[in-house]
Formats: sequence, structure tokens, C-alpha cells
Amino acid sequence: MKKVIFALFFMLCLTFAANAQQAKEQAIAIGAGEYWVYGFQVTSTANFAGRFRARGGARNDVEIYILDSDGYENFRNGNSSETYYNSGRKTVGNFNVRLGKGQYYLVINNRFSTFSSKAVELTLYQ
Repeated sequence: MKKVIFALFFMLCLTFAANAQQAKEQAIAIGAGEYWVYGFQVTSTANFAGRFRARGGARNDVEIYILDSDGYENFRNGNSSETYYNSGRKTVGNFNVRLGKGQYYLVINNRFSTFSSKAVELTLYQ
């Protein structure tokens, strides 16, 4: 019985360690009037989750979007676009979006800021 409990505990620890290692952290600098983009492919239905924190400017704010290919093309050209996630202007936030198969883009937007660059801490959970 002790061996079974130890084996279950050991497997649980390995599972937790594997999940903890799947977080991908980045520090991103975004100039005034600019944006940063991360493109990724989803091969089957999956959750795309993360956390962000912005620093810089008077309000320490950015906008986070998750877009498909059409939405990203519209965004790049300054047009309105449908989003799978839109944070609005925030300092810190979390996202967890269920996405189907396809190409997607995570955009950190600072286009609205005329003078202030931003530093963003981004953690993606995969």
C-alpha cells in the first residue's frame, strides 16, 4: 500500500513539474505607436492562456488581442477586426481562450500611445 501511495505521489509531482515547466516567459519592449506580434499555429482545438503586465507611460497600459489571420491582416492595416480576446487598455490581466484549428496571432498593442514606450512581461502557458 505504501508503494502505491508513493508511486501516485511521485507521478503527481512529475505531472506538476511538467506543467510548471510549460510556462514561457518573455520581457517585451514596445515603442510608442508600435505593436508586437506572436504568431502561432493550433493543430487541434486547444486553450491558449497567459498573463501580462505592462509598465511605462502615465497609465502603464497596453491592449492585448488574439486574432485569426483575417483579423490580424485587418489590424495591421488599421481597420477594425474581430478578436478572440480583447483586453481593452489594462496594466495587468489574464487570458484563457479556446481556439480551433488554424493560424492565430497574439498582439500587444501600443499604437494608441503617442509618446510612451512600454515594457511588458508576458507569460504563456502551453
